[in-house]
Amino acid sequence: MRRSQSSAFRRFFLPTKKLHNALHGAPITFTPADRQVFNEVTETNLASIDLDADIRFIRDPQPAGLIRARDGRDGHWMWRCHIDVSARVPGAWEFIAPMVEHCDLSVFSAPQFARTLPIPQVLIAPSIDPLSDKNRALTRHMRDYLQTFLFLAYGGESDVIHL
Repeated sequence: MRRSQSSAFRRFFLPTKKLHNALHGAPITFTPADRQVFNEVTETNLASIDLDADIRFIRDPQPAGLIRARDGRDGHWMWRCHIDVSARVPGAWEFIAPMVEHCDLSVFSAPQFARTLPIPQVLIAPSIDPLSDKNRALTRHMRDYLQTFLFLAYGGESDVIHL
């Protein structure tokens, strides 16, 4: 298994966080400028990431653009969506769905999260340890600290930062 990361993280983070939150139903607009950044960074990633594999497992909306590389490649493509997209903001799902529809299979975490797609779907519950440190509740102080850090680190885009 290979995991690839882009060097354009900061430029890509804000628009894709907006997309993620809009898919969750947060009242955020995923703008044409956001779409342009998504597409430009995706094209950069497509030129630099090795996608030759028997199975490609694309997780979440952020890397969904990589599915564009499917044409002419052997192997299987799967897309996993762990978020609830049932109350999405108009336009968010419509942006991502045409990419997802080119996969062989979609994986959702719960039946109510699934969408109507022309490809097979399976349900796989998240595999998390609810008692791990990662999954414990944050104190109000820690939430305030993280929100301030993220606000400063990512250019004051407070509408995309929800803790």
